[in-house]
Amino acid sequence: MFDLDEENTIPAWLGSSLLLIAGTLSFFLYKQDAVENKKCWLGISILLVFLSMDEASMVHERMEILAVSIVAIIFFISGGFSYLKFLFRLNRNVMHCIIFAAIFFVLGSVFVDSLNSPYIQKYGRDNIAYRCLATIEEGFEFTGIFLFLQGLIKQLGIIRRHG
Repeated sequence: MFDLDEENTIPAWLGSSLLLIAGTLSFFLYKQDAVENKKCWLGISILLVFLSMDEASMVHERMEILAVSIVAIIFFISGGFSYLKFLFRLNRNVMHCIIFAAIFFVLGSVFVDSLNSPYIQKYGRDNIAYRCLATIEEGFEFTGIFLFLQGLIKQLGIIRRHG
């Protein structure tokens, strides 16, 4: 029920719910922020809702990890470059939250996760080293989500004070 690496568990539900909340807050920012930021907030909102659905349905768990990792890295790099202007328009604290959130989330969901598959093939899942890898992966992902939520809340506060 509390296994970090299984489907239909409290941590999986929590991760999916937090991503959905972040997607919803991003949509609020799309509705309220300056015109030049609207498309970016909408794109972020759509991405987060998609990630929430993926986390809930565990679609990515059924796919080849190398293919998922390559697509995620390409998406992260190209998306990061296309959002640079947007990031620099944000308050520095908000920008730092979003950048560190993305780094932590990608480190967990792509890099640490890509270590899990070869490890599982060689040693299986029923050992302490694998449990540590799974905990590190989920810890990075949750840290990324929480940092992103912190940035969203800060940005909403900034808009409320100035708007």
